[in-house]
Amino acid sequence: MGRVYDFIQDHLSEDLSVARLAEVAILSPWHFQRVFQEFSGESAAAFVRRLRVERAADRLLIRSDQTVDAVAAECGFGSAELLARHFQKRFHISPSGWRAATPEVRHRTIRQALTTNRRADDSFVQDDRAPALYLGNQPQQGDLPTSGSSGGRNGG
Repeated sequence: MGRVYDFIQDHLSEDLSVARLAEVAILSPWHFQRVFQEFSGESAAAFVRRLRVERAADRLLIRSDQTVDAVAAECGFGSAELLARHFQKRFHISPSGWRAATPEVRHRTIRQALTTNRRADDSFVQDDRAPALYLGNQPQQGDLPTSGSSGGRNGG
């Protein structure tokens, strides 16, 4: 599955149908779906959609000069409307609202979204990420609020 994960990351803006991913995994589409679900805790389609939305969240901050349409295309969505629908479902905020939000609002939004990555057995689905992923790895004014923290964080 590692090869499939890498392929998805490298081709996120392209067609990532189950048939294409099954070819990468060298499995039948039926067997691929079953193995992928067992390995990652979510369907391949849900995984791809989640990664596309997460990449869009990152791109919206890093590439503030790009339109939401351009970010949608770069992340594999056919339109800004499709991105907005999935972005709203994942983060409970619109892409433009995300871009305009304060770091504190983004942090709170991410924390809420990460809790939706939990499986029924209370483990996280594969590829769960830290909030810094969605904050564009760009310097922010001050620290995001954390309990017991009074200084800067070392980004890693």
